[in-house]
Amino acid sequence: MAAPPSQRYRQISFLLTGGSGADVQFTFALRPEELSVTDPTRLTTNQTLGGAWTDVFGRGIRTITLTGNNGWRGGLLQSGEDMFLSLRQAVYDGWHQRRRLLLASGQDPSAVELIFTDNLDGIHDVVVPRTFSLHRSRSRPLLMQYSIQLDVLRDATTALSLSDEITDALSNPLRWLLAQTGLGNVVTMLGQFQDYLTQGLNILGAARGVLAQLVDTAIQLFQGVADIAGETEGIFTGQNSLLLEFSTQYALAATSGLEALGADSTLPMD
Repeated sequence: MAAPPSQRYRQISFLLTGGSGADVQFTFALRPEELSVTDPTRLTTNQTLGGAWTDVFGRGIRTITLTGNNGWRGGLLQSGEDMFLSLRQAVYDGWHQRRRLLLASGQDPSAVELIFTDNLDGIHDVVVPRTFSLHRSRSRPLLMQYSIQLDVLRDATTALSLSDEITDALSNPLRWLLAQTGLGNVVTMLGQFQDYLTQGLNILGAARGVLAQLVDTAIQLFQGVADIAGETEGIFTGQNSLLLEFSTQYALAATSGLEALGADSTLPMD
């Protein structure tokens, strides 16, 4: 009988992305003591003379509940108390703050996303924090215990459409400059990822060269779109519109490929 797969590196984490500031990731040093996932069905069951009758309206809203603590010592760099504050900042305070700043500047707050990843149970969802609670108990006086309730908006591995905030802004003559800045930030981040690849990720084997080529092509495509946006003030016609469409399709395909690679549980977490 084959040995079960190791759970050592299958971590649980949150990623706060979008809005102002860099992405913020929180990975639990200690896994939650309890984790529950509820998948309801939207239905109404009625009693009739002929028996029960049910109206079914499809899937309901998935909910995720986490309870636990980060220990007293915490991780390598933070105490348990510091890690609790970092968790609250990533999951609750930071999410609300980024949305508030986008609203104040007249932008869409839905650009801020909180992604919950549980590599142990195969969960990768875009969520919203319904509640974040602190618990103290006499039996565990040194520990700051958390309780988090999340509503799931969608599966984070499934793209809603080929359109995103950058391409939407590119098609708007009043927002093309903002989109050009966003593309510049994407190109910068890809360059950093390219540097990371060249530092010697031998664990990827042959995939390392493929990734390097993928990133290099993406940099050229997105930089080309940004340059055209600057020259035409966001008006894409003819061949330029084809380049924009191809770049969008390329981004979607590359995202799916990287997510498939990241789902390989045999790769080390780094």
